[in-house]
Amino acid sequence: MLGKYLTLILEGFSLLLSKLRKELSTNERRICDLQELLSSREREYKQAADHANCEYRRLTDTRNQLETAAEALNNDLAEARLALSGAEGRVTTLEAQLAKSESIRRDFAYKLACIHSSLRRLIGYNQSRHRSKTPSRIRDSSSISPVRRLKTGTSPVNSRENSPVRDLTGDPKCSNVSRLYPSDGSSSASDLDPETVRLALREFVQKYSSVKRDFEDAQAQITSLHSRLNEQAEQTEQWARRLHHLQQALCEAEADKKGVDGKLSSTQTALMLQEETLRQNERDRKTLAEKISQLERQIFSLENERREDQEKIMHLRQTGARLEEERRLSRRALDEAENRITQLEVTRRSLEGEAQRLKMCVTDKEAENQMLEDRCQNLCKQIQDLESKSQSLQLTVDRLSTALAKTEELESASKDKMQQLNSSLSDNNQTIMELQERLVHLQKALANSEHDRRIIQERLDNTRSVLHEQKHQNQQSSERIHSLQNELSDAELRRGELENQIRQTNNMLDKRQESEQELNKQLQAILKERQELFERVSCLQRNLTDVENMRDQLMRSSTHLEKDRHNLRRHLEKAEREKQQNEEIANKSNLDRTELEITLRRLEEENSNRKKQIQYLQSKLVEMEQTHSKHMNELASRHRAESELELERLRCGKAQVERALEARERAHKQRVKALEDQVCTKL
Repeated sequence: MLGKYLTLILEGFSLLLSKLRKELSTNERRICDLQELLSSREREYKQAADHANCEYRRLTDTRNQLETAAEALNNDLAEARLALSGAEGRVTTLEAQLAKSESIRRDFAYKLACIHSSLRRLIGYNQSRHRSKTPSRIRDSSSISPVRRLKTGTSPVNSRENSPVRDLTGDPKCSNVSRLYPSDGSSSASDLDPETVRLALREFVQKYSSVKRDFEDAQAQITSLHSRLNEQAEQTEQWARRLHHLQQALCEAEADKKGVDGKLSSTQTALMLQEETLRQNERDRKTLAEKISQLERQIFSLENERREDQEKIMHLRQTGARLEEERRLSRRALDEAENRITQLEVTRRSLEGEAQRLKMCVTDKEAENQMLEDRCQNLCKQIQDLESKSQSLQLTVDRLSTALAKTEELESASKDKMQQLNSSLSDNNQTIMELQERLVHLQKALANSEHDRRIIQERLDNTRSVLHEQKHQNQQSSERIHSLQNELSDAELRRGELENQIRQTNNMLDKRQESEQELNKQLQAILKERQELFERVSCLQRNLTDVENMRDQLMRSSTHLEKDRHNLRRHLEKAEREKQQNEEIANKSNLDRTELEITLRRLEEENSNRKKQIQYLQSKLVEMEQTHSKHMNELASRHRAESELELERLRCGKAQVERALEARERAHKQRVKALEDQVCTKL
């Protein structure tokens, strides 16, 4: 009966060992799952970092393109300024030449009027004395004044029929007027010589032709200058369009920057999740340490059992002999004890392997933390580079705005001189169209921001679902721990029953004292075996001390990790402050841009009503952006508050679970003590 009972007990112990092995396998699977989760999160972080790097490269490319475009615009503006200065110089020279030509023309007209009046007087006197046909011709020819010819635009070279030179030189009768009447001709010749008149008229005709040619050349130059000015106005419009496109590109760059900030916030949330996983790992380590302490307690209990066995052996020496069958049973019991010790050694080795695995995980996590710190530093450097580049872009924008103001002043001066109001109206219409395009682009940007907000909300939902799953897993692990504790309590109860049975067998051995010599020999062998067992126990104790040392090292490493976490939090806070500074700088740049736009709008007095409407629309857009930013900040604060509340709830729940576990352990210890007291009283 005793053998059957012992076999049943051994079967129960084997079942317990199988259960423990299954639980160990499940724990190993959980550890593998956690490692897979960590690897997947690392991959996600790497993908996010790669995406951020790609976006940063794209932003740098766009900024380089904008800088090159700004340089090209500066070069074009310098060339346009040079061309405008040259054109203005030419215009001034041409105006001076025109003024000179007009003064010369007036002098010649005055002189011609004087000559015409003198000739008319002479011809009138000849006509009164000699009624011939020549004076009438001279009168008709001289009556056509050169001033009228200038007004009609007929050149004196082409219209030789109406020229006074031909009328005076072509008619022989006019040349013989002085010969027919010498008495009267002497008085007229003294006033005016015909040859001098002819020479003067010829010189006048030549000068007039040259002046008219110069006048025509000046008109051609003026038309060419008008065309050039129109071309330059078109070029300025093109430059204004280019500047508008550049402003749109800058807005897109700012939007990309905001997207990068959002991704950085997502990386921060991912880091928080990693910290939570590290905390879970620390809790697992604590549970393993508790298991190790329980195993140590079991080893101490085994040592106490061995001491009790030694005392029993002394009682056996004092008592008589026992039967061989009972000796066989005792040998079997000793074999079972050895098997138990071997099983305990196997469990200890498995625990040592788990501790080594945990060390490896800790080292890997430390390396990961270092990599994350390096990445954070790189991101800070990239943010500083972006700030310097944004400052340089702001300087270029300021320069372009000043250049635009100067060009607009030059254009306004040229428009005032040339009186081109129609072109200014067309420019205003184009500006209105461009502003409408800006409004469309801003609406698109708002739609994109709403889409990003939805994506962020989806990510938040995913993180909440992951947290719920982790809570469920923690509950399952706590339930398994309770089941393990119950099984351990059952095992201890069975151990107490076995001890009672062993004591009963010892009483039976005390009754049977027939073969003392054989028992002494066997006892010597047993003593040797027990010495070996004691040596094994000492080795186990040494291993346990090594495990404790390793545990202390793990605690130290955990303290170092906590310090590193604090440093990481400080770096993250610094990065957040720098982000806030960058946002303030961006807001200041936006305010400066709005001020520049207001100054440009003040210069345009003719389109004040339309510009007021545009300003009203821009104020609405600014309010919308402010409300959107406030809404995003509120969402972020709510998310942080919810996460903190959930963390506090988890901490409270864990504290309650730990308290419950401690209470159960105390109750279990009290039960064990009560059972031991009962056994002692029975003995």
